[in-house]
Amino acid sequence: MRYSLGSYPEDDTITSQFPDPADNGPEAIQDGWTSNAALTLTMADGNSDNLNTTLSYDTTLRRDTREFFLRANYSYAEADNTASADSLIIRTQSNKLISDKTYLGAGFGFLRDDIAEIDYQLTPALTLGHYFIKKNHMTLSFEVGPGYTFEKAGGITDDYFTIIAGEKFIWEISQRITLKQSITGQINPSNADDYNLAADISLDTGITERLAWRIAASWNFDNTPAANSDKDDITLSSGITVKF
Repeated sequence: MRYSLGSYPEDDTITSQFPDPADNGPEAIQDGWTSNAALTLTMADGNSDNLNTTLSYDTTLRRDTREFFLRANYSYAEADNTASADSLIIRTQSNKLISDKTYLGAGFGFLRDDIAEIDYQLTPALTLGHYFIKKNHMTLSFEVGPGYTFEKAGGITDDYFTIIAGEKFIWEISQRITLKQSITGQINPSNADDYNLAADISLDTGITERLAWRIAASWNFDNTPAANSDKDDITLSSGITVKF
């Protein structure tokens, strides 16, 4: 296996401390539907030919006692006409708030990663989560629960029970600057060596009401990768985010 998929949506859980939404950073919460799309693209030609692009889309629905998240992310990179990254991740999660700070979540994730030799990885999961900090400009939440993974990796088809845990921190530093950080983990209880970790951090700086510049980094660690694959991947990216 390669990534932790069923546990944490890549979306925001903070409410804006500012009364005018037009003055808020791109991560300010709104009731109802909110969506954003991001694009990063790097190209080089000369002594070496390089291409690196990432496309992502997020949509969120928030009600008084419910939250729904959907995220899709596609990454592709090549150097000298040889692919070095080619992956698609889709995550969805629905949360039912059972108190002001505690929720039950049901999630589902899909992963395809050609470089890591993952044809597919499907991960449904149920989680119990709690916001240890839930302020207008800052939140800190943890969640944990059972999941089940179906995958084909390295030519081998497998399925197994998993335990999923995650942490997420969001800080609206100012009206136009928002920091997001998360760590998720997934372990196979029947084989303690079979686990993975994923960490992400991003900083969005508002340019206009609907545009922001994003700087991001991610780290993925798989203790049991497919043959001829490394255990960890590090990705740095920068690009434009559009909110609509």
